[in-house]
Amino acid sequence: MLGHESLGRAFDPGTSTALKKGDHVVGIVRRPDPVPQLVRSLGATYHAGTIADLGFEPDVIIECTGVGKVTQDSIGAVASGGIICLTGVGSGGIICELHVADVAAQVVLRNNVVVESVNANKRHWYKAGEALARPDRS
Repeated sequence: MLGHESLGRAFDPGTSTALKKGDHVVGIVRRPDPVPQLVRSLGATYHAGTIADLGFEPDVIIECTGVGKVTQDSIGAVASGGIICLTGVGSGGIICELHVADVAAQVVLRNNVVVESVNANKRHWYKAGEALARPDRS
């Protein structure tokens, strides 16, 4: 999962995107920031930095930032046969001189899937708060 402005769904145990042991979250650390500790309390691993810093190709990337460069990096970083779910909404801007056909070819030739999803809503945040009040530390 990239970014943590939209982690309401990630902490909601009632969704298929709920964080669990073995998951990884990449985010920008702000001071003070409770998210790294919350991620760790759920058994996932928090990485501060970029997706390129991970050192492995994720099978699934949930991109929550909506930042064009992060979306571009996600397409380049996901494993062959991997899935990228875009949940963040950006506001345009040119990130580089990539041609859409070249990006599409990269996705097709690596057998990747790119999908979008509506982001978290107020109900997800309430469920996240309930889940975080009782994390499973086993």
